[in-house]
Formats: sequence, C-alpha cells, structure tokens
Amino acid sequence: MSDLNPLRELRKVTELNLADTQVQDLTPLRDLKKLKYLDLGKDQVSEEGLNALRKAIPGLEIRLQEGRKLDAEERISSKPNR
Repeated sequence: MSDLNPLRELRKVTELNLADTQVQDLTPLRDLKKLKYLDLGKDQVSEEGLNALRKAIPGLEIRLQEGRKLDAEERISSKPNR
C-alpha cells in the first residue's frame, strides 16, 4: 500500500498500522481526528509530513521503526535509530 486516499473516509478509526507499507504521504490521514495510535514501521515519511500530521491530530502517538514511540510531546524525526 502506498496511497492512503482510500482511508480518508475512515473517520472513526482510532488505531492504524501502516508498517511494512510504502507510505510516504500522510496528508490523507489529517482528517482522522479520532486517530490515537499510528504505526509507521520503517516507512519513508518525511519529518515535515510527520510534524504536519502531529499538528492536525494533537495527542497522536506515532511509532516509527523498531519500537520507537513518538507522541505530541516529543520531536518527530524520520531518521532511523542506530
């Protein structure tokens, strides 16, 4: 999966696992105001895209890569842990 546009209408979804997909553009998720948890795994999303989503959905917990958690209080980075 690389196109999130079909998910745009899932306004009641609270958790979404997009790990192991080819997602790069998070824009379609911005209207999912009930979303509380998003797992992106190792997807190639930009820091700009993550920050825009965090701004659109305050309090959203985002998991990137191997167990790394980010939430509204932390600086979001798409750089891998090493």
